[in-house]
Formats: sequence, structure tokens, C-alpha cells
Amino acid sequence: TASGVILFAENYLEVVHVDFDAHFEVEISLDKMVARGRFLPSGEGGTPLNPTLIEHTLHDNRIVFGIQKEQLEQIVHQVNTENKVIESVDIAIGQKAADGANGHIEYFFNTSGNLKPKEMEDGSVNFKDVSVIESVEENHELARIHHPTKGVPGTDVCGTLLPAKDGNPLKLPVGPNTSPHPSNPDVLIATKAGIVRLSGSVIEITEGYFVNGDVDFATGNIKYGKSVKIKKDVKSGFSVEAGGDLDIGGLVEDSNLFCDGNVVIKGGFVGSGKGEIIAAGSVNIGFVRNQTIKSRGDVNIAKESINAKIFARNNIHIYGKTVVGGKLSARNEITGLIFGNSEGSRTDLEVGLDFTLLEEKYKTEEKIKALMDNHKKANETLTKFEKMKKIKKVLQPKQEFLYKKLAALVAKLDTQLVALEKRKEMIEEKLREVGKARIIVKDRILPGTMIKIGDRHFAVQQEILGPKSILLVNGKIEAV
Repeated sequence: TASGVILFAENYLEVVHVDFDAHFEVEISLDKMVARGRFLPSGEGGTPLNPTLIEHTLHDNRIVFGIQKEQLEQIVHQVNTENKVIESVDIAIGQKAADGANGHIEYFFNTSGNLKPKEMEDGSVNFKDVSVIESVEENHELARIHHPTKGVPGTDVCGTLLPAKDGNPLKLPVGPNTSPHPSNPDVLIATKAGIVRLSGSVIEITEGYFVNGDVDFATGNIKYGKSVKIKKDVKSGFSVEAGGDLDIGGLVEDSNLFCDGNVVIKGGFVGSGKGEIIAAGSVNIGFVRNQTIKSRGDVNIAKESINAKIFARNNIHIYGKTVVGGKLSARNEITGLIFGNSEGSRTDLEVGLDFTLLEEKYKTEEKIKALMDNHKKANETLTKFEKMKKIKKVLQPKQEFLYKKLAALVAKLDTQLVALEKRKEMIEEKLREVGKARIIVKDRILPGTMIKIGDRHFAVQQEILGPKSILLVNGKIEAV
């Protein structure tokens, strides 16, 4: 009375039931964001795929969200008409949670100290039309805050709600001489005329020092706690110290410039090698000859660098044609068109070194030497007192006082020496970190150029044609 397949074996007759009905199987991903289906057609006399079977199977697997109804209808029709197996088809897709975007600030002035020089029609470049110092009038709009957005929750195929994070808000960067707009608290305005700059996380308006001409015997040396703007040149033998940014419209000769912000020199920095620029920010300059630049940011040169010593904590970019002689050292990257010349002038290029760490190492070594000298002197005197104490058994009150002071001093010096040695070890460890430092040559590197990456050296003896990146590959300097 049963339907199925008749089997006869060992004089035994048996009817094995066979299900000829169509089948629909479901597999759910581990994160429950996708459900995939496997569809088997019906056999002869079996029940074909139908909406009721689909609904019951989805219900049994607790799939309630993101069901691809149109696709399921098409598959059911295809399986029933073509009598084919269809596997691993997405039949339900969840919706991922989308976190909200963080708030951000839109600035209405240049906040970067890195100024790309303007390219002229003839291909030359200069900084004449850019400035690191930007003046604003009272009530000028400085920035606008954009509020964070709400997160959008998601849902998996089983209907479970997936939480989303809202974006993080930001505060309006209110600094000295700025305030929210009286009718729009999302906008920051200047409350007085002056020079605008981003100082840390706030915007400030400061007074500036303006020289309507050269820095020479008529002005003397300049030392000002805020930004300084000089219309023309800085003559040999004079110095300028700026607590903010420094903008010079002409040339700088054999002079010393110290700046706590960014520097723009629209002309060049030329002389006999007695000039030096030390900047906490980036240095943007027309050209350099024979002088020294030390920047804790980037150094950007519009034209050429000739026999200059340039140190950048980040990058050095030369937009002009020539880098000849001297030394360029950057922690991350040096970019230029042509390095060296046909005469084979030695030109040193070094990446992977933070010159500020190297300077700190030298200073630490000097401190260690000074402490060791003091330690030696104090310890020698302490030893004399100890011998006296051994002979006399008891020291005089004044001698006992000095003895205890010296013992405390030696102990203090021991502690300081241990701390400095640890500091030196940490600096040396950081100095060994090269990272992804590289030299990018757009045209060529000529013989006579010396390349150093970390502790690896390479003397260029044959012309290297660009564009190429010079970097460490498996511990070896390669041009790729």
C-alpha cells in the first residue's frame, strides 16, 4: 500500500519510500546578514516548488527580513520549468548598520603651512603670489562647524536590530579675538582685525609686526611674539624671531631666522653659508644657495637648491629643476626633478632620519658626559670623607653635613644617569626606524650623488633615469 521504489534482495521484497517532491533548503551566514537557498526540482508525480513551501521554509528558519521576493519567484519558475537544481543563491540580505559621520570644521582660510608654488605659463614656479600670513577684518567669517549625523541601525535576516553609533560632535574652535556669529552659532567670526592662524585646535586673531621695507640698520634685529611680515629683504648680519608665522617678500641674505610657525620667503635664501632658518612649522622658499634650513614640518622649494644644507622632519619637495651639492635630509620623502650635475658634484640625499631625534641624541650624550664628570668629582670627594670617617670614627658636624650632602648628590646623579641612558636607548631605537622613506626622482640622478636610507649607503656611479622611487627593498637600496 506504500508508494516508492521496489527493492528485491536475498529473497526479500521491500518498498523503499522516495520523496519526489521539490525541496528548498536554506543556509544562513554566521553573521546572519545573508541567507542562501538551494532549490531541487520535483520528480515524477512529486509536488513542484510553490509559494507555500517557500514561506514555510523561510518561517522555519526564522528568516523575516530582506527577503528577495522577485528573485525567489523567478527561481521557482525556472526550477519548475527547466527541472534543474539551483544552488547558493542569495534569497535574503540583511541591512548593515551605518555609523553616523563625525562632525567636522570647514575653514575659510589656509590652515596649512605647506604652500604649493604657483606654476607659470612658461613652466617656472614661484611663491610670489602666496602668503603664509592672512589678514582679516572684524566680523570676517573664519570657520563653520558641521554637526555629526545620526547612525542608521541595521537589521539581519532574522529581524534582529543592529545598533549604530552616532557621529562624534566637535566644538567650534573659539580662540583669542574670535567668537560665534551672533545670529548663527555654527559660524566663527573675528572680533577684531588682525592675522588669522590655526593655533593647535583653536583659531586665533593676533596682531602682526609689519616692516614696510628691508630689515637692515634702519630697523635692527626683530624679535616679536606673534607673526611678522617683511615687505622686502633681510640683509646680512641681521636676525628675525617670530612667535607666529613669518612672511618675507624678498631675499634673505646671511641672516638667522627663528620662527614658531610657518615661513614663506618669496625670493631666495642666498649668501656665503652663514645664514640659517630654524622653523617649528614648514618652510616655503623660492630658492636656496649655500645656506642652512631646519624645519620640523616640510621644506618646499620653488626653484633650485645649490650647496644648501636642508633638514626636514617630514618631507622636502623641490619643484624646480636642480639640486646640486650640499645635503638634503628628510624623515619621510625627498622629491625632485634632477639631482646632481654633469661635473659630478657631490650631492648628499638622506631619508629615514629624523634630524630632531639626532639632535636630541647629541644633547642627551652631552648631558650624560656632564653628569658623569660631576659624578666623578662628587664621588672622589665622598671617598675622601669615607676614609676620614674610617680613621677618625666620628666626623666633625660640618664634615658630617657635607658628607651626607655628597652622598645624596651621588645617589641623585646615579638616578639621573640611569634615566638619561634609557632615554638615549629609546632615541637610538627610534632612529633605526626607517619606515617607508623614499626619494622620488622625476627626471634623473647623476653620478656623484650619495644616497643614504637609514644605515644603508649607495653611491650613484651611473645615471639613474626617472621617474623612479629610491627606497629600501629587502634591506638594499633599489630604484623601482
